[in-house]
Amino acid sequence: MGVLLESVVLQKEARGAKGLELELKKQFILEKLLGMGVSQTDTGKSVFELDYDDLKQQWVLATFRQIDIEADANKWY
Repeated sequence: MGVLLESVVLQKEARGAKGLELELKKQFILEKLLGMGVSQTDTGKSVFELDYDDLKQQWVLATFRQIDIEADANKWY
């Protein structure tokens, strides 16, 4: 096999692995959101339609919403 062909094959394999890794991360965050009871964004879009970055953002927002700000341990001052 030529050097160029081997390079192309290795790049395709690496992209496939990265795609799989990203999909696993996406599924992990999706499971966390569904466990928190979040199935839609504030705008009404389903969490199943979101990409990875939007899922992360929704997960952070949902995590902040679960914090009880009235508890003494969670006060800022």
